[in-house]
Amino acid sequence: MNTSATRPLDLDADTFRESLQTAIELLGTKWFKRRLAKDDEDRELASKRNHNKLRVRHQASHPLVQWHREYEALPAEAEDELPLNQSLLLLASFAGNLVKARSAPGIEHVIRRLKEAEAFLAAAFEVEVAVFYLNGGNEVEFLETGDARSPDLLVRDAQGRQFWAECKYKEEMSERDQTVQACWEMLKDGLYKVWGPAKSNLSLRVHAANDPAKSEIEELKEGILRLGRQMLEHAERDKLTIQAGTRSGKYEIALRYMGDPDAERQAILMDAGDEYYEWHADIQPQEGGAVLMRNPKEFCFSNANPPDKYRGALNSFNSAVGQIPPSGPGVIWIRVPFPTGYQRAQQDLEALAAKLQQELSGKHNRRINAVILKASWFSDEENAGAPALTYRHELRVIEHADPTSKL
Repeated sequence: MNTSATRPLDLDADTFRESLQTAIELLGTKWFKRRLAKDDEDRELASKRNHNKLRVRHQASHPLVQWHREYEALPAEAEDELPLNQSLLLLASFAGNLVKARSAPGIEHVIRRLKEAEAFLAAAFEVEVAVFYLNGGNEVEFLETGDARSPDLLVRDAQGRQFWAECKYKEEMSERDQTVQACWEMLKDGLYKVWGPAKSNLSLRVHAANDPAKSEIEELKEGILRLGRQMLEHAERDKLTIQAGTRSGKYEIALRYMGDPDAERQAILMDAGDEYYEWHADIQPQEGGAVLMRNPKEFCFSNANPPDKYRGALNSFNSAVGQIPPSGPGVIWIRVPFPTGYQRAQQDLEALAAKLQQELSGKHNRRINAVILKASWFSDEENAGAPALTYRHELRVIEHADPTSKL
């Protein structure tokens, strides 16, 4: 069974600010101010290093601070209508969920974990799942897990029936995928140290015929930089948007020039669904929801050998089963990456669902009534004839044919 929901395209500014303020108060206003002050110190240190030609990309250590910083950067005149961007939608979703769940028993255990940068996303997912059940008229209790293997939530319906829910957010990667990603990170960071300070406006796409190796990255980086220098010389002479491609051993490289330094243009994500994608630009929100960018840099990497994209979800399932009491009934929620841009990812998701269905059949895992795969992603929509950003969700439910206890 598939179900989907969409966050509203229009975000009421007053409601958003009220829920955000309440969420910060629940976490602790003094705690949040300390976090912001620490981020200011880190930002200043990164600025000093950049002044010394050591390129450092500052990013807030806590996701909540990162989202809030982008919210603070919105134009002051945007009082009645909030220009939507990804961080603002994430911030609104989190704040709204926490406010709805604030009265649930055990919320103090989750708030404690929400303050930890490493635990924030997983704890926020537990709040999100809890709100799903609260919206359905159920009672929810957050359970303190500690060192014990116990579920995250206890849910009771209107008839007094209860079941356990375990939430898995962390998308574990296989050792092989971690190695591949480390190679792409090394390449991207090496290129950014050169292209960042120079304000280069470039889009890079690299496709590997098989898994990259760390020993190959330095030579690959130098080859890409040479191609970039040639392209920029040509672009500065002819003032054209150009692209170039080359093949170096097992690597196919495509580089595209996207504009002059500091030239402003409409902000747009150009992700074509590569295995690894990262995009950087100087962002300036405008009144009415438009967003301008300067000096965009796009890094897209893919591998002919597809990643073990959903193995982590299967590992999460196996771990979660042991956290549901033997008598059940239990439901396992797993946050999975949404498969966009290429057919293989969708096939991997179907394979994961089929594998989980095998795990929920016959005498296997009868304490588990269902596994719910949840994906969230950003989507461009049209609102009143203008482009708008929305935050979409999809649920895929895999049910056990013969659980120990019915729900």
